[in-house]
Amino acid sequence: MKSDASMELPIAFRGEFTGDQRSQQSLESSCLDEKSSDQLSFPKQSLLHTLMKLKKDEKLKLFQSHLSQYYPECRETEQEDPEALYIVEKMLETCGSERSLKITLHILRNMKQKDLTASLERDEQHNESIKRAQQTLKTDLKRKFQFIFEGLAKQDHPTLLNEIYTELYITEGGSGGVNNEHEVRQIETASKRQTTQETAILGNDIFRPLPGQENPRTVLTKGIAGIGKTVSVQKFILDWAEGKANQDIDFIFTLPFRDLNLKKEREFNLMQLLQHYFPQLKEIKSIEGDEVKVVLIFDGLDECRLPLHFPSNEICCDI
Repeated sequence: MKSDASMELPIAFRGEFTGDQRSQQSLESSCLDEKSSDQLSFPKQSLLHTLMKLKKDEKLKLFQSHLSQYYPECRETEQEDPEALYIVEKMLETCGSERSLKITLHILRNMKQKDLTASLERDEQHNESIKRAQQTLKTDLKRKFQFIFEGLAKQDHPTLLNEIYTELYITEGGSGGVNNEHEVRQIETASKRQTTQETAILGNDIFRPLPGQENPRTVLTKGIAGIGKTVSVQKFILDWAEGKANQDIDFIFTLPFRDLNLKKEREFNLMQLLQHYFPQLKEIKSIEGDEVKVVLIFDGLDECRLPLHFPSNEICCDI
């Protein structure tokens, strides 16, 4: 016979605690503190995939029952026909991704779901490696982009970018050819010739949709030489690395064309190329797929010496 009496109950006793009970108390007490500290989008997909499997096996309602009984802060009302997405979103909203993973693992162990537990543990390890790589990357990018050099870089003293940066005037539109293209212009010039059809966009908002639009996947910025396109990219990256903007993005990688030109005789797949420029990714097998949100910035398109006629280029893939 089986009963709930054999489960690991999250009860707070006076005096000594077992390791599992101490872990359980920690899960409960730090739930609300945790949700503001983690930002990766990856755990949502992993949790949703796990709960969808439970629903397929008609065990999602049992999971919800355990969640309601032992972690009431992670749910509003118990549903007669629970939806995996609703449960995941509520857990993430109240407890954050890292704590939600640990809670889910605890319940799966109590439900004797060994295969799902093992799968989610692998996902958790992958998530931890991604978080470490992200934090290391942010630290390195802050060190690289926090200063700007004026004049002869080797002779002048560096200046903090945040102290001298002036927001450029960016408008949606242009001559076409690439969807959601943005044009960079100086504010003084733009104020003289702005038309009613143009929509001003802040540098940190170039990947955010305008009313009635879908999220842009490709953005092209253009403007006369020396107007500040590269510096605006530097500020975009710095604000992300400092946690000021676009924290829904998991990784930002900048790849200057003048450097890529030197590698045109070598062959890389995507991860090899990124790991070549960003060794922080060495322990990560892949960042492809819907679970990780990545922005690739190719700076200096006018300097590109690589063939960009994609219909005639050889297609290479790992699958």
